[in-house]
Amino acid sequence: MEQQLDRRFPGREPRGSHHGAELLQSWDAVSAHWAAACRTPDELPAGTQDLSVDGEWSFAQTLRHLVMATDTWLRGCIFGEEHPYHPIGVPNHEYALDGYDKSVFSESNPDFARVLQVRAERQQQVRDFLLVQDAQSLQAARRHPWDAEHSAMLSVGAALRVLLDEEYEHLCYAVWDLKSLAVRGEGQRRQGQPADENPGPE
Repeated sequence: MEQQLDRRFPGREPRGSHHGAELLQSWDAVSAHWAAACRTPDELPAGTQDLSVDGEWSFAQTLRHLVMATDTWLRGCIFGEEHPYHPIGVPNHEYALDGYDKSVFSESNPDFARVLQVRAERQQQVRDFLLVQDAQSLQAARRHPWDAEHSAMLSVGAALRVLLDEEYEHLCYAVWDLKSLAVRGEGQRRQGQPADENPGPE
């Protein structure tokens, strides 16, 4: 399965590397895959980016979740910012259940152009950071962002590898969902029905 995904998404394999250059290579690759995926909704019926498949996040919500993921692992964990989160972010479903304040994500319905803009800014922040990393800096210790006791530690490199895993995992599902929506839209067009405009849950 892993080898199949590596073939499907060239550049995925080095995501677990302990070398900065290889992590940068994998980041550039996943960013290119996402850029291609972000062009797909333009080829589908209007509003496709806001549609859900089987109750999962829409494409736009997935990008917003990755904004949140970058804020968690880069801005919060690595940079140590006290308030790392952008208001358009979408947290995972356990965020509020674990006692975290969901009100920081106050922009519940940003337009897609804004989502793409913020997402691009976060991607560039990661790339700029990776450009200046070496073996020593990747080994620097940081507090784990999800440890309530603030005692668990991980390295900068480990935090970046978690972020890369998030990027590739969500890419796989997002590409699959876009293909499903394209098939659904084609079937509706053949039957003379309007495309489904039911967005996924926030």
